[in-house]
Amino acid sequence: MRAVPLQAARNLARQNRATHEALQHDERELSAACTESEADLGRAFTAGFNRFLAPFADIFAKIKNVELDDLPTVRAVPELTRIDVRLQAVSVQALRGLLSVAGGATAGAAAGGAAFTTVGLLATASTGTAISTLSGAAATSATLAWLGGGSLAAGGAGVAGGTMILGGVVAFPVLIAGVGFLYLSDRKNLRNQLEVAEQLKQVAAEFEVGRARAEGAIDASSDAARVVRRLVELSAHRLAELADLIEGNNDFETYSASQKGLVIELAGVATAVAAVIACPIVDEHGNVRDQAVTTERAGIALAYRLAS
Repeated sequence: MRAVPLQAARNLARQNRATHEALQHDERELSAACTESEADLGRAFTAGFNRFLAPFADIFAKIKNVELDDLPTVRAVPELTRIDVRLQAVSVQALRGLLSVAGGATAGAAAGGAAFTTVGLLATASTGTAISTLSGAAATSATLAWLGGGSLAAGGAGVAGGTMILGGVVAFPVLIAGVGFLYLSDRKNLRNQLEVAEQLKQVAAEFEVGRARAEGAIDASSDAARVVRRLVELSAHRLAELADLIEGNNDFETYSASQKGLVIELAGVATAVAAVIACPIVDEHGNVRDQAVTTERAGIALAYRLAS
């Protein structure tokens, strides 16, 4: 009479193993997608910093009789009105941080890297780790977060670090492993296999919730990366025009209306780029923030106008 329960236990053990392996496969794929999203975001933000924000700060720092806060950037770049006022303030703070560094940086193409390196040497990440000891995306995120007023935990704007994208799924390898191979512990015991099946069902349900959150964050991160790249592509070449202007005359008060307009508009674009970079993409639960969506849409609208 034990043959039927024994065979049922073995059949269920095979099903449990297949379910477990499928969960492992899905978790690896999602983790890889999150990692690539983090890397792409880091590349876009680094390019935005090195190709536009730092060079703009280096050039702007040479202008006399003008303060960043005094420029009517919203009038020149009306898309900024779509960005949260607090985030605008953080963006300007980030640019001011760059200006303070750029004022003593070497002029030219290397200035962006010089500013980035100097900030890294001086600043400390929100974790308490010296930024100079970090590398790659971690250093970029930490530096940009410092320029944005510090991490979220410290009350600053933080930066849309890719590690947050993993928020809803990072625990799943542990959860999956927790029930993994339990089906092998007693393949003859139907009750144990039923318990494992129930645990796997629960983990699978939780994983789907986490996957939905992670995929939403990945999409939002892709949008942020795309917006920064497009804004830089449309604006970086204009920095040479600004540099030529300042080389001939660095007194803002004597500029013509069109010359002042160039300075003001590029300052507005820099504020928008800094806002997209500084805006946290997800909240503490791994859900995409409304603020991130509206900020990215503002960036898209600005890119569309610049391209037309």
